[in-house]
Amino acid sequence: RSVRDSARQGTFRGSCSWEKGGFLTHSQSGTQLAGYHVVAVSGSSQDVALKYGADENLDYRNKSNEDLAAGIRKSNGGKGVKYVFDAVSENETHAVAARALEGVEGAVYGHVLPLSDEELKVFSDNVRVVRIMCRAAYVEEAKEGEKWFDWLGPALEKGEIKPQRVTIVPGGLEGVSEGLRRLEQHEVRGEKLVYRIKETPGLA
Repeated sequence: RSVRDSARQGTFRGSCSWEKGGFLTHSQSGTQLAGYHVVAVSGSSQDVALKYGADENLDYRNKSNEDLAAGIRKSNGGKGVKYVFDAVSENETHAVAARALEGVEGAVYGHVLPLSDEELKVFSDNVRVVRIMCRAAYVEEAKEGEKWFDWLGPALEKGEIKPQRVTIVPGGLEGVSEGLRRLEQHEVRGEKLVYRIKETPGLA
């Protein structure tokens, strides 16, 4: 069974990919691999979410947690979602997910940042909570991770999965302050800023 087939076995089926604050790299990759109906939650990066395969997008801006959770439950033609991949895991995104998954049989919530025991209390018994960490691909799930790494290179070459756009910031390390300014001004959307160290003035 191929790696892509493994992803299609239901891990993301009827899923909600959360990208509050921007369409993040891991969200983008998960969306492309899902193979099922993906409901993205993002703000100014809605066009990026749809470009990379989201079926629909919910704008979290100017919405209360209750309203956003209700929107997620109404998504997917009124079916809502069963799986949530929370690529933010802060500022109460977990609380919104808990409301959206309440009463959904077999629901799974995956988060990338650590959550306290107190924060996890908001989830009802029907929701299985999973911490998603890259280190698992090198340690606990090394054999599974090896399959994905073997698949990724050829998949990128064939265009089966698209990486985020790369923007070279001139000046090497001297360009970092400019990059931070762009981030602070919310000018970075659907891209990665890259600094070429060899372009830093004064470096041999």
